[in-house]
Amino acid sequence: MPCERHVSSQFLETLSSKLPNLEVLHISMNYLTNHILPSLEGFTSLKELYLWDIGLDSDVHMEALCSKLRNLELLDLSDNNFKHTDIVSALSGLSSLKSLYLGNSGLTWRSISNISKLSYLETLDLDGNNLKESESIF
Repeated sequence: MPCERHVSSQFLETLSSKLPNLEVLHISMNYLTNHILPSLEGFTSLKELYLWDIGLDSDVHMEALCSKLRNLELLDLSDNNFKHTDIVSALSGLSSLKSLYLGNSGLTWRSISNISKLSYLETLDLDGNNLKESESIF
């Protein structure tokens, strides 16, 4: 029997009100979409958020979430699909962000062309995106 991997929006909203000082949240490898992101806005004390392999496929709701998570220092969005997005611009409001993981996310040079907006980063992981030198726009 396959293992169920599911976290509901309602559960996350309740959890954020019960754990207002939570600093690390790991909900990777769950069957979610971009519509889960608004339910994370209550976790305003988060310093680390792990959202790898949850089915994100656009930057919808990402900018609003980032405006609430002002303390976030590490964000892992690996193994999602941001091929046709401007994910970097959506994340530019995270001024405390030090580490960003975007490995295996279908990125192209065009989708990360605004990477200089994240000048405060100390760690950037772009592993496995099949970026090609011949397609670089820099």
